[in-house]
Amino acid sequence: MRRLALSSGGALLLLLTVLAAVAAPGLAAEPRWQWQNPLPQGNSLGAVDVVDALRAVAVGDAGTILLTADGGSTWTTTPSGVGETLFSVRIAPTGQGFAVGAGGVVLTTYDGGFTWQRQVTYTTQAIMGVDTPSPGEAVAVGEHGLILRSSNGGMTWTRVSSHTPHNLYAVTFDDRGRGWAVGDLGTLRFTGNRGATWELRGAGVFGVLHDVLMLGKRTVVVSASRGSIWRSTDSGDTWKRTTTATFDTLYGLARVDEKTLIATGEAGSVLLSSDMGRTWLPSRPVAGVSLFGVDFAGAAAGLAVGTNGCVIRTADGGASWTRVGSGPAQRVRGLALRGPTQAWAVGDGGLVMTADDGVVWRQVQTPAATRLDAVSFAADGRGCAVGPQGLIIHTADDGVTWNNVSAPTSEDLLGVDLEAGGWGLAVGGGGAALSTPDGGGSWQRRDVGLGGDLDLRAVQTLDGDRAVAVGGDPWGQGRGLVASTSNGGMNWRIAETDVWGQLRDVAFSSPLEGCAVGGDYGPDGDWLTGVVLRTTDGGATWQRVAASSEALQAVTFVDALHGWAAGARGVLLRTADGGASWQPVLPVTATGAYALASGGPDRLWLAGGGGTILFTAEGALTDPAPGQAPIKLPRPGGLTLAKLTD
Repeated sequence: MRRLALSSGGALLLLLTVLAAVAAPGLAAEPRWQWQNPLPQGNSLGAVDVVDALRAVAVGDAGTILLTADGGSTWTTTPSGVGETLFSVRIAPTGQGFAVGAGGVVLTTYDGGFTWQRQVTYTTQAIMGVDTPSPGEAVAVGEHGLILRSSNGGMTWTRVSSHTPHNLYAVTFDDRGRGWAVGDLGTLRFTGNRGATWELRGAGVFGVLHDVLMLGKRTVVVSASRGSIWRSTDSGDTWKRTTTATFDTLYGLARVDEKTLIATGEAGSVLLSSDMGRTWLPSRPVAGVSLFGVDFAGAAAGLAVGTNGCVIRTADGGASWTRVGSGPAQRVRGLALRGPTQAWAVGDGGLVMTADDGVVWRQVQTPAATRLDAVSFAADGRGCAVGPQGLIIHTADDGVTWNNVSAPTSEDLLGVDLEAGGWGLAVGGGGAALSTPDGGGSWQRRDVGLGGDLDLRAVQTLDGDRAVAVGGDPWGQGRGLVASTSNGGMNWRIAETDVWGQLRDVAFSSPLEGCAVGGDYGPDGDWLTGVVLRTTDGGATWQRVAASSEALQAVTFVDALHGWAAGARGVLLRTADGGASWQPVLPVTATGAYALASGGPDRLWLAGGGGTILFTAEGALTDPAPGQAPIKLPRPGGLTLAKLTD
């Protein structure tokens, strides 16, 4: 089971909560999102509990819960009803279980994880670990020395003194009610009465302790920071530190058989011990992926989980591992739709496309050897994608072939939009603006009249030769701005907004009505929050209509009334009145959301960090389902696994 150290933060949570409340309070029904990349899903997973040789449950960011019934070969998602990160899970063979997470979340299940109910804990502190001393009992540990105990299957919880202010990351029990909790600064706590009282143990132990195993009556093994393994053979009276062949933090521990142990950690580290933790042999079955949790069923079958939804499985006790799932994990920065079933995505991994509404995404060969930031198509199949240092690639055959195009700028190009007939604009760093009359085949520089420190991040072409571009100062030293043209980019009108920062995307639901989103540092420049501006006069004037706890990166409308905005840490807002008001919804990913694209109410994509591509056919869903309980949003600033690895 995986553990991790909490980073500092959480200041100004009250302010961020107030900002989130600027949006309309009523929450509509939650649309069903489908992961298209990576598969089976892309949220980082913090823990896995292997129930038996076939069944296992994994949990992670954005309230993710995954189930397998075939030993980990295939996985299905099940709704958790929460958006907080889930850090730990424990499922009994009977089907009763617990999952715990950020914001004081405790979930209970009685059917092996298919359905979950949230329980009241009367805390907003992160809960990092959970275990069951006996049937019907549970003990959970977390932030600032939190220990909670339940004796009625998780229906009610009482706080127990841990005698420490330090974060606790893991807890484990044996079948006689003895247990250990571990955490920051070498913190070790022992209980001999199923968690009713706790006492200090572990003199001389140091570092961040992430997971703990009990082996027999007297041996205890703990995984820790800097590749350390701590071991006691006298019930915790004395401890010996074992150095391993890695300095990577070791997050998870699991017992394979009577003598064999597995530890997993940063950057794909896997350590194997065949002598109950005295010595360890390293391996690295996956590169660049932190493995937060590991568990085994018997002496052969095991699973480990980690960053960006990584799942690896072994059938030989950890000697070899196979990665489950597929798909690139590079950040997606832009989306474009072409026709009834075709979509394109660009980002750090280049260009990918789907011809079947995302059932299969495939890599497209292009002349670009670097990232691409935005892509757009005209109605006849001409299209272009833009990127760093004036990079433009162009297609005239619906993306079958792509060629480099000479650009009259060396600035980074960050946004592009082509109208149906082929006229379009590209914008970028230093206020760069280029226009094309032929679907991106040739370009001319246009002078917007901005200073060199101001960027234009996105542009939307409107009817005729009209267009609106947005940008500003990414560091919050100046105002967010809107640049509009009515003659194809020959002349521009610049309008400053009340945003201290940068507007990052713009979308119109009609020729006159539209919204721009971005990040606002405020006049004091202290904290970056999200902002939504709205215009009803084609971009001449703008009014602030909503805010969010995280900076917003993308906005789109699926029809004249329904729209979506997304941003950092997967924050999601939506509107059902053309952008006049916005409602927060549960996040579906904890990685940054960088792009949205719509082909109508039944075709909506969201893309972002870790290769995330999500699809829903319910982009205009607004009516709550019958009997749907009110949705409780995650606290702003809550800890996520993605935050540790972004």
